[in-house]
Amino acid sequence: MKLVAIFYILIFLSIPNAFSTELYSKEEAKAKIEPILAKLKIGVDKKDVSIFEEIISFPLNISSSETYVSSDGYVKIKARTINNIKELQEQFDTIFVPSLVSLINCITPDNMIYNSRKGFSAAYGSIWFFDIIEDETGIRRFALWSLSTNKDATNKWLGQECKNT
Repeated sequence: MKLVAIFYILIFLSIPNAFSTELYSKEEAKAKIEPILAKLKIGVDKKDVSIFEEIISFPLNISSSETYVSSDGYVKIKARTINNIKELQEQFDTIFVPSLVSLINCITPDNMIYNSRKGFSAAYGSIWFFDIIEDETGIRRFALWSLSTNKDATNKWLGQECKNT
């Protein structure tokens, strides 16, 4: 019996400390995301992704409104990945479509959804900032992880949340 208990204790102690990271309160998270949103807005306005390179988690996922039927018979959204800042800059105009630019200009910590285990999102997932811990440095930050060029979903959200933009 003692051997079993010791075994379970060793397994528990060997689990990475991923679960020991303290969750941010909504107010703490809002304070951390505000400067990130500001950088994103400036970079998009200037069409210069180098301004917000440090807030991106590559590969950056880009989804669209197009769908396809996968080999297992499910309808899935077409997506692509951007692997580095050079690719992002080269594809700027196809990614940062007018509806996404309007979304970026409108979003604030107050009109985004915050999940203390995942991060911030808006417009039905048209933009996601995940709460990540960098493997190499151990630095914790919110990082832009996903964007969508689906104008229908984005415009619907904009109509509800950003009537004055």
